[in-house]
Parts: sequence; C-alpha cells; structure tokens
Amino acid sequence: MSGIEPRFAPDLPKKVVQAGLSLSGVYDVEPVMNTPSVNVDVRFDAAQARRVSPALLPPATDAPLYTAVGGKEQDGFHEQNRLIRAKWKSVIKDDFACPDDNHFTILDRFADRESALFKGALKMMGVK
Repeated sequence: MSGIEPRFAPDLPKKVVQAGLSLSGVYDVEPVMNTPSVNVDVRFDAAQARRVSPALLPPATDAPLYTAVGGKEQDGFHEQNRLIRAKWKSVIKDDFACPDDNHFTILDRFADRESALFKGALKMMGVK
C-alpha cells in the first residue's frame, strides 16, 4: 500500500482506499537496494528507493492500516513492521499476531477461522 495514488490520479475520490492490510511488508526499500542478490534484478539507486518507500512518505489518506508479520520471519521483516507502525502511527489500527508463521505460511492464517489474522481481516471489512 504505497499511498501515492493521488499524485498519479488526482481525480480519484478521496476514499478510494477504505483500509489496508499489509503482511510482511517492505516499507523502506533501501535495505533491498543494498542486497546485491535482489538489486541485481530490481536495480534501484538511492533516489529510486526513497521514492518508492512508503515509510518515507506520509500516508495519502486517513484509511486505517492493519499489519501482520510472522513470528518466525527474519528480523528484517519485524524491523520493517516496527518502522511503518512508527512512521504511520496516525493511521495504524492494529497488528495481528501470527507467532507460528514464516513469510510464506502467514497466508495460511486466512484459511484458519480461529486465527487473529482471519478474525482481524473480517473486522477490518466490517464482517461479523
């Protein structure tokens, strides 16, 4: 959820995005730029990394943002999650615990009616 759509389409309604749910997000792209095995394909320079890093931009709307990161993910994903929660605290609504998940299994929580992520996604959508 980059939050920059008003710059590209100023004629969109103000409330196009009602809420966002970001799983294991990358909000500051500079660490990716500094990872040679990734940047060989992405080819970011410092200016490009700043331009596409949501954590370095203000939220474009007041739509609430929900986050989740798997408890078994690499530290970098936890750092990225803390970063967006700190930078966008005006729109952060909740963080859903997924303690037993990694970067790939976190999606399985959407199929588990008892998981915090499943229940949180329904709450976010106003579904009871």
